[in-house]
Amino acid sequence: MGPFAGSRIGGSLFKLAKAKKAEGKESLKTFICGRNRLENGSVNYLSVGLRNHKDLEVVRLYQNGIRPAGISKLVEQGLSNNKKLKVLDLQDNTITTRGAIHIAESLSNWPLLVELNLNDSLLKNKGSLKLVEAFHAGDEKPQLITLKLQYNELETDSLRVLADAIASKLPQLKFLELNGNRFEEDSEHIDKINGIFEERGYGEIDELDELEELDSEEEEDDEDDEGEDDTLEEDLDLTQLEEELAGVSLEDKDGNVDEIAEELSKTHIK
Repeated sequence: MGPFAGSRIGGSLFKLAKAKKAEGKESLKTFICGRNRLENGSVNYLSVGLRNHKDLEVVRLYQNGIRPAGISKLVEQGLSNNKKLKVLDLQDNTITTRGAIHIAESLSNWPLLVELNLNDSLLKNKGSLKLVEAFHAGDEKPQLITLKLQYNELETDSLRVLADAIASKLPQLKFLELNGNRFEEDSEHIDKINGIFEERGYGEIDELDELEELDSEEEEDDEDDEGEDDTLEEDLDLTQLEEELAGVSLEDKDGNVDEIAEELSKTHIK
């Protein structure tokens, strides 16, 4: 699909939200658009489109080549406004520490969260730590069932905080994925998590058969690779973008809700 088509979809999502509101209909609840190389170039329009669907519950944007600057804007200025969000799947994009911080800061806006999938997203240990600290310091997430954090260079200090967060703030967690990170399989913190699950009578960790070892050179390299150098080619003012999109007549240019929805059908929206 690519970023140009992704931007068109984002613009159409915005117009669809306005058309639905004008006709007294509920906004979208599900948006799935994976493996489409949306990249950073689609993020301005996608952020505007998604944040205007106030009833949105499921967003899956896995494997789209979105980089740290794009993830940061998508979350901070887009998805953080979707207060009914239950499922967020950003697997296999490049989030790094920079993007992880914005996800961590937005967790409080998603009290109904059921699943968070950040597998294969290179959060780095600093980003992983920010995320699990936000879980631990924030309000209880009573509906969170699935947390996926594989292959993110998460280390022992983050694992310790995660174990504490599971004990105190994630009472319904059943599926935890941690393979491919940087800690020992026989870590006391893994033992603690397994103990919590055993005491509750539910909960499981995925098979930890591809854990990494961290050496000092890798640790030094990590400190210089947090996504700070990534930029958006066009960093648009989203309020202004909304005004420009709203200035296009829905009746003259875009037809009714059903016609706009048909235009978006290939993105698997519901």
